[in-house]
Amino acid sequence: MVQSISQMKFGIDPFPLLDKIITEYVHNLPDIINMSYDKETDVLYVKLSVTKKAIDNEPLDENGLIMLGLDDQNNISALTIINASEFVAKEEAS
Repeated sequence: MVQSISQMKFGIDPFPLLDKIITEYVHNLPDIINMSYDKETDVLYVKLSVTKKAIDNEPLDENGLIMLGLDDQNNISALTIINASEFVAKEEAS
C-alpha cells in the first residue's frame, strides 16, 4: 500500500477525516495553521488560528470524540479528534 506524505509524517492520513468534518459539521472552517498527531494517545490536534487560544470545547459528534475549540469570542480556533485512527479507518472502509 502506498502511503501519502501526510500518512508517513503523522502515522495516519488526516485529510480525508478533516474533509468529512468540514462537510458534516463545520462548513466555514478557518485555515489550518498547524497539525500534530499523538500516536500514543491517538489524538489529532488541528490549530486553526494563529493568535487565538481555545478556552472552551464543544463536542461535534454524538460520542464527544470530535471537539471544536472556541476562543473567548466563540470563534473556532482548534479541532481535537480523539481516536483519530478509528475515524480514518472508517473513512477508508466507506
